[in-house]
Amino acid sequence: MKKDLFKVAAFYSFIDLSDLLQLKSEFTEFLKKQDIRGTMLIASEGINGTLAGKESSINEFKNFLKSKISHTLLTQDPNQQE
Repeated sequence: MKKDLFKVAAFYSFIDLSDLLQLKSEFTEFLKKQDIRGTMLIASEGINGTLAGKESSINEFKNFLKSKISHTLLTQDPNQQE
């Protein structure tokens, strides 16, 4: 039996954000569509979160995050392969 492994990604960025409701809506829609779970905080002073999902979904999230907030530090479990 093959197990689907989950990948964990943690990220943050101290950056001035505006239009927080729009950002929340965009992130929520994307995360639901990709079946990614976790916690994400969006505030006027930045973004912070830890999420888990299938490897392909987390990789898609990394691209999505970079397209929305270019200066974000994203880390992953060092035991997980890139």
